[in-house]
This record gives sequence, C-alpha cells and structure tokens, in this order.
Amino acid sequence: INNGIDPICDDFVRENIGGTTLVASDTMESVSTSEIVVVCVPTPVIDDHKPDLRPLVGAVTSVAENLAGVTTVIIEY
Repeated sequence: INNGIDPICDDFVRENIGGTTLVASDTMESVSTSEIVVVCVPTPVIDDHKPDLRPLVGAVTSVAENLAGVTTVIIEY
C-alpha cells in the first residue's frame, strides 16, 4: 500500500491506490495525524468457540490513546 501497490488484487483498488495518501502502518505514530484509522487485528477463537477480543481491545485502546482531533475509527474484525 505504501508503495502504491494493491495488496489484495482488486481492480478498483489497483486503479485508484496510486492517487491516494493512504498509508499502512503497524505503529501508532501516524494515528495522531490521520483523519481515518482502520484497525485490523486477528480475533482467534478460544475454547468455548467465542472470539478472543483481547487483541482487538488492545489495538483500539492504543489507537484511542493516540488520537488527536476528530478521527473516524473503523474496526475490521
């Protein structure tokens, strides 16, 4: 994504990714300057067949601690 390359082999993404300011990151450094943050983390299944939301809660907590101004946060799980 950061190099303008479509990582999911989608025609729409491939045609439009080059003209965006989209940045993929696994750190919190860019959160404070972002207008939109998409959180994508694994939600493994635990013993009772329910999702283990601890990775999601940890990621959302970290994002919340780094927000500045008005930011849309999208959670993909």
